[in-house]
Amino acid sequence: MSSRLRFLFRKIQAPAVCFLFISCTHTAASTTPFKSRVQWIMGTDITVSMPEKNVDHFTDVFKIIRDVDKQLSTYKADSEVSQLNKFKKLQVSDMTYQAIALSLDMFAKTYGYFDPSLGQLTIDAYAFGLQGEKTPNENQIKMALLHTGGKNIQLIPPNTVVLKKNIKLDFGGIGKGIAVDLAIKKLKDHGVREGLVSASGDVHCLSICDMSVIDPFQPNRIFLVMKDLPKDSSISTSGTYERYIKHQKNHHLLNPLTGHPSQTFVSVTLVGSALNAELDAWATALSVMPIDQAIREAEKHTDFATLFILPDHKIILSKNFSKFVPYPDWKYNP
Repeated sequence: MSSRLRFLFRKIQAPAVCFLFISCTHTAASTTPFKSRVQWIMGTDITVSMPEKNVDHFTDVFKIIRDVDKQLSTYKADSEVSQLNKFKKLQVSDMTYQAIALSLDMFAKTYGYFDPSLGQLTIDAYAFGLQGEKTPNENQIKMALLHTGGKNIQLIPPNTVVLKKNIKLDFGGIGKGIAVDLAIKKLKDHGVREGLVSASGDVHCLSICDMSVIDPFQPNRIFLVMKDLPKDSSISTSGTYERYIKHQKNHHLLNPLTGHPSQTFVSVTLVGSALNAELDAWATALSVMPIDQAIREAEKHTDFATLFILPDHKIILSKNFSKFVPYPDWKYNP
């Protein structure tokens, strides 16, 4: 999952307003000054905001995000995941082992629509994010699909992972969510109770915040501001409009059953109390499910709400949307 959420971070008693990708300022009425830092990690801008009195913790927070990238990236030849993809058996760190265990759990919960074993498709067949990105032919896709599926990944406690022949892992659909969760945990461990962490389409607000969702048809415009989201809100969005090969129809959200980019939705946004990693995986899975199944699955959940945007501009909200987004400010219908 890789799409943008623009956000407004606002502490109600001491409002601070930050626009991701635009600017970050504090109002004159603010009694608690905030600081924001941005670093390029995991192929995107990572934004961390916290009270000025806590700025000594920026280093620790960004370090743990870099650690996630160092272990899970398929773009780094020396990462644990790259080494596992190469040698098929490896004793890994606790973090990598837990990431794989969580991914397998989400593979089961999403009926395989979130699949961490799509490396043969994403890395080899399509080469997303690599030099020589391409759209594979049907035979190449079919061959790649023969080497996918959670059943091909074995966990041997305490920290050994075994992949069957030709299996490759890719954590593009959950890695940023994992990074946000670990960064938020680090902030809480330091006693920080206000702030946020944003990694592209994955955001977690420790404080009450406003979140602005961009129009997937005109990404320079905001069409919804979700005002006064509760403390500890997690947000994840997945869309087809930013990462693709030559044409938007050749986007990176692949249906694991067909190997082709899904054309069901142009954007899926989840908001709730679940961990960001779980929302990240669910956003990926719901984006590629058939529409009826995606809506049914979204309605089952009590820990997040869902906003679907279809190619014909139709908007579908889960029935519990008002529970997690009590004050939506619709700018217009995209």
